[in-house]
Amino acid sequence: MTWVGYKATGFPKELVMGQAGNLDARRICHAIARVLGLSGNDMKGIVFGEHGDSMVASTRYFSACGIPLDDIIRVQGIDPSKIKGS
Repeated sequence: MTWVGYKATGFPKELVMGQAGNLDARRICHAIARVLGLSGNDMKGIVFGEHGDSMVASTRYFSACGIPLDDIIRVQGIDPSKIKGS
């Protein structure tokens, strides 16, 4: 879609923004939801940085059904490596 926006607007490439972070966040939400046995629709989260090696995804910025992910991991006794490896 970023490419379509670039071509359709005729803006210089420096002025066209993508949504890779949003896509990455949704992919992470889906993977975590599978570990928790939830729907991906129940998850919310955000990643920081550009798409690639500089992107930062922290459990601190994710929640399920409005409950912080770190709290869910702690209360349910989930091995954090299961979430980090998702």
